[in-house]
Formats: sequence, structure tokens, C-alpha cells
Amino acid sequence: METFEDKFMDIQIGLVSLAMEYIHGNADKIFLYCVNEKGLINFNVFYRIGTNYSWIHEVNKYLEDEKKVDVSDQMQILLLKTGTQDLLKIRALAKEYEKEFPSEMWLIYDVNKGTLNARYSYEGRYEKDEYLQTDDELDNWLEEVKSKGI
Repeated sequence: METFEDKFMDIQIGLVSLAMEYIHGNADKIFLYCVNEKGLINFNVFYRIGTNYSWIHEVNKYLEDEKKVDVSDQMQILLLKTGTQDLLKIRALAKEYEKEFPSEMWLIYDVNKGTLNARYSYEGRYEKDEYLQTDDELDNWLEEVKSKGI
């Protein structure tokens, strides 16, 4: 029988697969940032392609012509909406098992190694700080990743 942890990992793997599908596997690393708090759900992703870091709408700048992907608004919305729906699945899973779910998740998938690094927070920072913005936190994480060469 699958445990909460197994099902939780399956959803995270689904998020990674979603981000991989968007770029057709043409990235070296995938960075997923998830916020899942009361009243706030946000999913976003950026990529490392070679030595370049890219938001979802800019990936074609770093891909060879034959590897370019559909970065239309419709595809970006589909990616973000589907990721957000998966975060709702985490909430439902936690409720079913009477477990706490992370309010923030930072997932790093190394495409070449096939490894997933995850960091979680349960503190609900956005609930406590009305000025904190998910886009700012995502920008900060990108800058941190760049500076460390992750």
C-alpha cells in the first residue's frame, strides 16, 4: 500500500515531468518554485540550459533551432495552471492523510543525473507578510542559483 510520502513524491515527480515536457527535455536543470498556503497557490519554473538560466517564455533564446519549443501564451498558461492543479492535489493528499503540507517547495531536478533535490518550508511566510510577493521570491532564488552556479 502506498504511503503519504510515496504519493507526495509521485506528485512532485509529476511536477518535474510537466516542466520537462514543456521544454521537451532540452535543459540541464529544472528549478520549480511552489507556494501552497491558505489563500495562495503559485507554481513557477525556470531552467538552466548550458550555462544560461531562462524563464519559461525565453527558453528558445538558448535552444538550437531544431529544439525550439512552443512558448506561446497558451502553452505557458497550460504549464502554470497544470502545476497549480498539482499543488491542489498535495493539499487534498495532506488532508486525506491528516498531514501538514509544505507552504513552499524549492525543487531542483538535474536532467543529466536524473536526481531531484527538494527543500521545504512549513512556516507560511506569505500569510505573515502582506508585502512578500511570489515573483520577487522567484527572482531572488534565480539570482541565488546563478551566483552559486547551480
